[in-house]
Amino acid sequence: MGLTLGLALYQGWPLSCMLHLRGATLPPWPLTADMWNYIPPGVWWLCLALLGAWSTDTGAFHIGKAFGIRVHPLLPRISPGKNIEGLIGGTIFATVTCLLIGSLLLHLPWYLCLLLGIILGPCSLAGDLSESLIKREAHAKDSGTIMPGHGGILDRCDSILFGVIIVYTFMLIIG
Repeated sequence: MGLTLGLALYQGWPLSCMLHLRGATLPPWPLTADMWNYIPPGVWWLCLALLGAWSTDTGAFHIGKAFGIRVHPLLPRISPGKNIEGLIGGTIFATVTCLLIGSLLLHLPWYLCLLLGIILGPCSLAGDLSESLIKREAHAKDSGTIMPGHGGILDRCDSILFGVIIVYTFMLIIG
């Protein structure tokens, strides 16, 4: 029962946040050359959540490989490849992404974008670590075989699951 409820919360809650984040507002028709003016803010919030999580993964991977191979492991029992340097690199990438999208497309103050990036980076990495923990407890190397060599579908969206909750909560708080 706990596993069933846990999986519903683990995937259902973030997916519902994605729907709420996107919103239901549609652009007016017909779309013209200046259609960028008609794209509702929910689309940009969703882009912020997705690109922020993906940039965290990218930054953590590249900075972690370049500067921290087995130097300062983060949680070696859960995921031996993660290190503190990767956490810092991922957070920097997420912060830059939040600054760009938040300032340019959502017209948020820079300090709020900076705060969101600093929170989003570690939370996206926590999503990655939680999925690694689930795989370790299940004694499985991959979470599926649909995407061979990538670890499964959950490995592709694990950081998004936590990141979208953070962005949605942030959007609700700042109005």
